[in-house]
Amino acid sequence: MSQSSFRHTFRRRIAPIAFLLALSFLGARTCAEQMARVEVEIALGPHSDQATALRVDVFPEDATRAVISFERHQGVQGRAMVSFPAELDPGMYRLYIEVQTERGPVRYERAALVSESWTERAIIRVALGP
Repeated sequence: MSQSSFRHTFRRRIAPIAFLLALSFLGARTCAEQMARVEVEIALGPHSDQATALRVDVFPEDATRAVISFERHQGVQGRAMVSFPAELDPGMYRLYIEVQTERGPVRYERAALVSESWTERAIIRVALGP
């Protein structure tokens, strides 16, 4: 294979593929760095003594698919607060919370904001009850 045919093959086939791979790698790293590390705390309030399970689904404001789903079936009863870590992009979120109690499920919907300025682990506190 001559040097000019190698250059031609490299420029036409290999270079575009290498460029797209590098671009996607940089894009993935950039997006990962923009996510905020948060601790979501659910204060069970009046349900702390009756709760048997907890489910939380976190949706971006205009999305139809949850980006995080959290469930806990043990160790909920008698606890005032249940928390879990999450990594979220900055923006508004809707939290759909379902608390299983001895009397049946109780559902809540809450809103939360993840700020662009959060660099350290931030806390999102959600209080349940009237």
